Order: sequence, then structure tokens, then C-alpha cells
Amino acid sequence: MLEVGLLWKYQTADVVSSSPAIVDGIVYIGSEDGRLLALDADTGEPIWTHSVGEKVYASPRVVDGVVYVGFWKGPVCALDALSGEVHWQTQ
Repeated sequence: MLEVGLLWKYQTADVVSSSPAIVDGIVYIGSEDGRLLALDADTGEPIWTHSVGEKVYASPRVVDGVVYVGFWKGPVCALDALSGEVHWQTQ
């Protein structure tokens, strides 16, 4: 029988209201502290974080190596999935 248990956990600075996206071994999650985080799916260690200063309620979406996410008061951004580098961001 396969045993399943907690592998790791990560404490964000505020509530997480959205679902994560998990792609190619990376967990992308937004927090109400205004940050989008990329975590290693095996260890839970942070790979990168991006802050916009707005609460993240939307679930991130990853398409062709780009993470798209919307924020509380309207901004939307596109980030490189591996580095977190900003491709573009609306105001």
C-alpha cells in the first residue's frame, strides 16, 4: 500500500485564496500579501517571488513558459516561469 503524507509546507505572509498552478516541478501560488511565489515542488524551497503590492486572488496560469496572474485592483502581469523576470505588467 502506498503511504501518502505531508512532504513540505510553506508559510506565506498572508492568506492564500487561490489554487496553485503546478508545472514542470514548480508550484506557482499567489498570496494576499501581494506576492506571487514559485516554489520547488519537491522541497518547497522558494525559486523566486514577485511583488506588485496588490492582493493576489486569482490562480496563476502557466502557458508556454510564461506565468500569467491578475491582482486585486486590476493589474495583470506576465512573468518568465523559470526566472520570475517580468515580461509585461498592466497598471
